[in-house]
Amino acid sequence: MNYWMTVHWPPRQGEENEEWRYYVFLPDGREEAGRGIQSGDLVFIYESKTGRQIRGHEYDYIEGRQGIIALVRVTSPLQGPQGKPEKYEDGSEIWWAWRATTKLIRRCSIPREDVCSVFDYSENYNFRGFGDHRSGLKRLTREQFEALSSSC
Repeated sequence: MNYWMTVHWPPRQGEENEEWRYYVFLPDGREEAGRGIQSGDLVFIYESKTGRQIRGHEYDYIEGRQGIIALVRVTSPLQGPQGKPEKYEDGSEIWWAWRATTKLIRRCSIPREDVCSVFDYSENYNFRGFGDHRSGLKRLTREQFEALSSSC
């Protein structure tokens, strides 16, 4: 079994209880970061403060909690490519082509500063560009997982 942490944008209004909010998503071209993810793996989900606005849509994001919000168990290997690229108001484009489904184990509330401490990051680190290949997904050591688990 492997341990992971992934970073998600906060939900848009009305999406707070959607099951897919807890899935693992990877952008096309960065799926290598998820190599090795398999059913049974455990993943912490970190929620950022903000997300990008999709071009031409008016979504209201809920202000993100800036910390780990959940521990989930992976229920499928990484699958893809699927879906289509999203174009954002800032001119960027991301194709969230790869995903692994999950099942919620429990909700957590681990503040950003405590998460930063586990990785020996500055307490002001915002987790943008986090993970292997700047994918938003990082494999954790057993020690990192246990340190986070003790707060979840």
